[in-house]
Order: sequence, then structure tokens, then C-alpha cells
Amino acid sequence: MNNYEQDIIRILEEAGKNGLPVKKIAKHVYNMRNGLFNPVSYDEVYKDILAYINKNNKSKRPLLKKTGKWGYYSLSDYTEAARLQTFNFDAVAEDENNDYDSGKVISNEDLSLSLFD
Repeated sequence: MNNYEQDIIRILEEAGKNGLPVKKIAKHVYNMRNGLFNPVSYDEVYKDILAYINKNNKSKRPLLKKTGKWGYYSLSDYTEAARLQTFNFDAVAEDENNDYDSGKVISNEDLSLSLFD
């Protein structure tokens, strides 16, 4: 069984509170993982994702929750692990680019405390 946890979390975070059905989650993971030099079977990915969801739902603090629609899952609201595992590096890079674009002058002055004062 492959470890698709990171892919599932990323996909469901993009999906938001409405979540996605298992078939769409499997299709997205399949498209992310299937390649020319590392082909994977869709049926294998689907079975692995179903096994992960079943295992996850039996834990005390599951990462996924049912949304109310049959077969739909989303990230659980109270799980901090899901948020910690999906740090958004694009937002950090965008903030850095905005600092340069806004015309802020970044000083190279050393602001550390002196040991000899």
C-alpha cells in the first residue's frame, strides 16, 4: 500500500468544506502519481484510498470526516495535523515578492545588540 496521505490532504484542502467523493479523490491522486517511468493502476490507487479512509475513520482523531453526502469526505475542522502538514509555501513567496514590488527599502544595517556596550 502506497502512502497517499499527503496527496489526499492537499486535494481535500483545495476542495474546501464541501469535500469530494472518493472517486474524485482517487482520480486526483492517480493523476498526481501516475507517470511514464512509474505507472500505477487506478484500481490499486482507489483500493488504497478506500483502505486509508476506513483506517482513518477508526482512529480517535481522524483527519477526514464525512460531509453528509454519501461518499463525500473533507478535512476535519479540529485536526491541527492536517494544517501543519500542508504549509503553503506559495503564500510565503508571494508575501516576499510583494515586499519587493511595493517599493519597500530593505536595509542591510546590522540591528543585533553589541556585546561591548
